[in-house]
Amino acid sequence: MLFSLYASSSYGENFKIGVVDIQKIMLESKKGKQSLKELKEEFEEKRKNLIGRTGGIAHFGFRLKDAKDIDEMNKRIIKAGGIIIEKGEFVKGSPYLFFRDPDGYIVEVWYELLL
Repeated sequence: MLFSLYASSSYGENFKIGVVDIQKIMLESKKGKQSLKELKEEFEEKRKNLIGRTGGIAHFGFRLKDAKDIDEMNKRIIKAGGIIIEKGEFVKGSPYLFFRDPDGYIVEVWYELLL
């Protein structure tokens, strides 16, 4: 696998070092000798496991303009691959739902009855 190797200077200049075959470059690490290809594959596998982790965000949400829209949103979420976790009313006339999106994030959709 060939790729272009670039570097940046402390002055913000980018320059091409050359084209290298990552299968032939070997690095010494705590695990021993590994090729850049092996390190890249290991990184890609670890990155897959990070998708959907909140990183400190419990959830985020979208407020509806009309309480009647909650059912339409429910249908759209399911059609898009989301999973409804909880659905109900905070108080009469203020519906909500929580869903998990395809990447694993928890999202809230709600309507707040303002008096």
